[in-house]
Amino acid sequence: MSIAPRTSVVVAAALFLAQALACGDDGSGPDSQGPPPPTGSDEVAPQTITDLELAYRPGTKDVALAWSAPRDDDHTDHVARYDIRYSYSFPLDWDRSVAVTDPPVPETEGTPQSYALTDARRGRDLYVAARTYDAAGNPSAIGPLTYLYVPGLSFEAQCEDVLAAAPVAGLDALVTASEAWNLVTDANGQIRLDDIGGGALGIRIETGSAPIAYHTFEQTLTVADDIALSIPMIPAIPTDSPSFNSVLQLLLAALVSAGPGDILRRWDTYPIPWHADEFVNVNGIDYTALARQAAARWNQRTGLEIFVEVPATPAKGVSMLFQTRAQMGIQNGVTSRQNDADGYPLKDTIRIVDDFSDAAKLYSIIMHELGHTIRLDHLPAGFLMFGGQPLPGDVTDDEVRVVQMMLALPNGTDLARYDYLLPTR
Repeated sequence: MSIAPRTSVVVAAALFLAQALACGDDGSGPDSQGPPPPTGSDEVAPQTITDLELAYRPGTKDVALAWSAPRDDDHTDHVARYDIRYSYSFPLDWDRSVAVTDPPVPETEGTPQSYALTDARRGRDLYVAARTYDAAGNPSAIGPLTYLYVPGLSFEAQCEDVLAAAPVAGLDALVTASEAWNLVTDANGQIRLDDIGGGALGIRIETGSAPIAYHTFEQTLTVADDIALSIPMIPAIPTDSPSFNSVLQLLLAALVSAGPGDILRRWDTYPIPWHADEFVNVNGIDYTALARQAAARWNQRTGLEIFVEVPATPAKGVSMLFQTRAQMGIQNGVTSRQNDADGYPLKDTIRIVDDFSDAAKLYSIIMHELGHTIRLDHLPAGFLMFGGQPLPGDVTDDEVRVVQMMLALPNGTDLARYDYLLPTR
């Protein structure tokens, strides 16, 4: 019987020496299980386990123990129970080692048996030994000590261009823990480290030799298990506006964040359902038709299906109401938002005053309020999202890029991990 890969050493003599040196040890150490007193007339010890093998299984992150079931004496063809113990130091002190609390029930002699040790410490030498007991409580000799190095933790990251939805090769990655590693993403946009220790891990990813420039990404995390990250890399795109260094900086300025930090909290599904009742005001302006045009224009300019009209007020989405001046006060248009407990959108309500006589101005206001439901906030003059009047008549190219980037990024992205300044090669 074999299980691969296997690393074992037979050091029974050292084990017995460790027992002999443990003078005065009464077996009351941690996890100790003293042998039960013999009962009955059976005084013959059962066979011990002599072929114990160990193998680390990366898929399940456990250590597989495998052996052949030994025989008792003439009373029965199987032993009564197993006593399996392990330690991370050599030689193994049997009385002070950790005892497996749920070993398998012994089978008939020669039957392959196994056990999965699920909590073995990573990056450590593991020593395991076993003995058997028969029904009368007679213990076998302690079997040979078996050894395995349990691999340390692994770190893997895949970097993908958020707009192209494609892996990025050639990025420079600096990973720091107990030491520093300079890595470069491969053709699949991946970097990987194996057999590292736990604790704090720092990551910094820069453009390097990638074909286009990306905003520098930085993150510090705590490694307590194998880690596999997907890192969205944001292309470094300059703006037309002199007020902003990059589209990412513009996004940070425009982002509505219903919570701490620069966390992207947008709708979790698209298109966003919206509804408005049919309404033509006393000046003959068809409000609902203009709302349809504004929603369609957002979709057309961004090349994304952001809004879709539905026949009734959606439970999750946007509703548009047209109200009197008495109800609206000095406001021509206002958007109120209802978010979930984590700050993500649930229900937005747009209210527009019903007394407009200028259709072009009304169209801009509806465009503006729909922008708020996308989760854009007020920006400086020259943008549709500018809070004052008059509003521009159309979405700017910078706003198109911001919305495209917003919808391409994974919801919940922490934008504070990126340097918004345009990198220099």
